Amino acid sequence: VFFGVVMLLLFWLGSFFHDPAPKVVIDEDSGSDDVNKNSPVTQTIFSTALIAILVAPVVLSSGTNTPVKPEQSLSVLLNGLGMSQREQLDDPLQIGMNYPAADTASSVTLELGGKTVFAYRADYYQQGQGKELVYYGNRVFDDNKLRRIGGQRKVTSSGVTINALELEAGNRRLLVWYWYDVAGTPLDNELAVKLATLRTRALHVGSGGSVYIIGGGYNHGAEELEPVFEQMMAAIYSYDEQKSD
Repeated sequence: VFFGVVMLLLFWLGSFFHDPAPKVVIDEDSGSDDVNKNSPVTQTIFSTALIAILVAPVVLSSGTNTPVKPEQSLSVLLNGLGMSQREQLDDPLQIGMNYPAADTASSVTLELGGKTVFAYRADYYQQGQGKELVYYGNRVFDDNKLRRIGGQRKVTSSGVTINALELEAGNRRLLVWYWYDVAGTPLDNELAVKLATLRTRALHVGSGGSVYIIGGGYNHGAEELEPVFEQMMAAIYSYDEQKSD
């Protein structure tokens, strides 16, 4: 009913933006008649599209913004790897990630394959203005302390496409993988997060989401950390597979 009323309103308003008949313009050079491009149909389509753009945010914001909490904590997901659980937020690698508006943030430090690695998750139970996964105040790493080595690349692990960054600070070299999750769907870019959040709200399934960051230091090459990171990815996403069996 709501969408029907909106469409009727759009067409009704569009009728005010055009003349009842097209204007005829005479080309003085050629002497030929030409119908004005601003025909009633064209003007109606244009005005309808313009109003739709203005109305769309209102329609989308009318969706339910129900809080959604993750079913399992980060420490529970990684428990099978045998680390000692830490409840407090920690940043042993001094990556400097920052998601200040998150409802909860947790981290776990593990010793795997002779490497000290780190996992972090920030959870947003209910996204809203100024409290979003993708926001100008959020950061994966502190670019005042760490510098990128090369560009960002895409990596696929456990069926999930994620972002890989190599960072350095003095003699330290770090590999960082990060990705987002909205309504149980892993996402690797900010635009996809925005669109997924709008979709979940429009479908009345809430707007909860998380950002995952895993990192570790390396001596010779970033590839030495990848098998360890893949173990962590498998542990994080094996919970959903076990639940569906």
